[in-house]
Amino acid sequence: MPDLLGLVSLFPVYWTLSTSFKVARNVMQGSLLPWIGFEPNWLGWRSLGLSPDTIFATSTVRDEFLGRFTNSIIASAGASPSRSRSVRSPPMASAASSTNSSG
Repeated sequence: MPDLLGLVSLFPVYWTLSTSFKVARNVMQGSLLPWIGFEPNWLGWRSLGLSPDTIFATSTVRDEFLGRFTNSIIASAGASPSRSRSVRSPPMASAASSTNSSG
């Protein structure tokens, strides 16, 4: 069952990445296997300065995109619950006993 949940969870990531290499008419064809009879189009990545022919050129658009992408990753990682951490409230007994002893 966890394997199925992993596939279901990762499918949107796969779909997004495979669609990013397509032009609009190829997206509308609905091919699930982009590597069969498919030549990637770097048009969307080129506009961000992330295609193979523009990756080493200076690009303010790329710098802005990567900065925003990094902020999104940090925010989503900070908002995600962690199984290794547990949030516990401080014990209330010690706070209540210290206020009663002064009065």
